[in-house]
Amino acid sequence: NQITSLDGLSGLPQLKVLYLSNNNIRDWNELEKLGGLAELRDVLFVGNPIYEGLDRQEAKLQVLKRLPQVMKIDGDIVKDSEREEAAKL
Repeated sequence: NQITSLDGLSGLPQLKVLYLSNNNIRDWNELEKLGGLAELRDVLFVGNPIYEGLDRQEAKLQVLKRLPQVMKIDGDIVKDSEREEAAKL
């Protein structure tokens, strides 16, 4: 896939799982479009350009900063300590 934008997903309020690995998401602002999806719990973004230059933990914290409601990022359960760290970013 070559998905670059997350426009339109905000109209899916019951969305719980979103797997968008190996796409072409280049801008962190795209993830912020998902912030209103209160039921979103599990996301997968590995393999997108937004992760370039970040290690796995840094990427996880950047996702969590923008999507604090999620419980699982790229297959890893979110820990309370990570949630606190992301809130400080």
